[in-house]
Amino acid sequence: MFGLGVLMLALATVHCIPNFTFDSDATAGNLELDFTYDENAIDDYYPLDGFLSFDRANEWLTILINKYPSNITTKPLDRSHEGRSIRAVYINRQQEKKIIVVANLHAREWAATSSAIYIIHELIYHANKYPEASQFQWIVVPIANPDGYEYTTTTDRLWRKNRNSPLGIDLNRNFGYKWEVEVNPDDKNPEGDTYRGPSAFSEQESKAIGNLLKEHAQTTMLYVDLHTFGETILYPWSFTDEAAPNAAWSRSVAEEGARGILLRSGKLFLNRFVKAIKLDTVRKN
Repeated sequence: MFGLGVLMLALATVHCIPNFTFDSDATAGNLELDFTYDENAIDDYYPLDGFLSFDRANEWLTILINKYPSNITTKPLDRSHEGRSIRAVYINRQQEKKIIVVANLHAREWAATSSAIYIIHELIYHANKYPEASQFQWIVVPIANPDGYEYTTTTDRLWRKNRNSPLGIDLNRNFGYKWEVEVNPDDKNPEGDTYRGPSAFSEQESKAIGNLLKEHAQTTMLYVDLHTFGETILYPWSFTDEAAPNAAWSRSVAEEGARGILLRSGKLFLNRFVKAIKLDTVRKN
């Protein structure tokens, strides 16, 4: 079983919220921080002080990697529909067992990206607070939907999908397992918020994450997809109310994480059933 420290860090999305009041009209104005990205100032940056744009987040990562090359590396997984790099960050690369964390498949969920950056920050600067974390290699994708994320900072704050065509695709519905299941009516409606796309893995962004998961399928111990819809911990299945083969184990991991968050923050998580597709793809593969 994972230690509380690992689970609390991996499930940071339900607890770590940047210090901004939500504004549906906000664009880039509250993204940029007055922060100098050099090797002296980089250590002063704290991820929960605000949101970073796509370019600023990548700039921060590049300088962090240059300063701590023995601790952290990165590589591009693929490029988005508009050609932006989908970047994975690797920490403790010497370890075989892996924890994979992906954020921002839904463009408007800025705090998911901040949570992923917070995890990277904690693993580099405060690793001694999470001794169990050093037993795993961490692979973190802070901005899996870079085109959509950029679009929310310039044009439409509440945009959810990627930018393949003016209507876009809901990347969370574009993964393969049970792709054909209609979870809600908008799944097959190109104008709907949850449009799943013309076929499974039709999008560069979902293919990038799918290929990452396949590459490390035999050594991945925990996969966490960060969202900010609500303070919830989800585990498969979600396309049906039938239990997955490993539902008891998955639930025990979720409950351990919930217990850790309760001990630290006082937030209590109760059992509910919700529907989605991507975490089912992860479970199946």
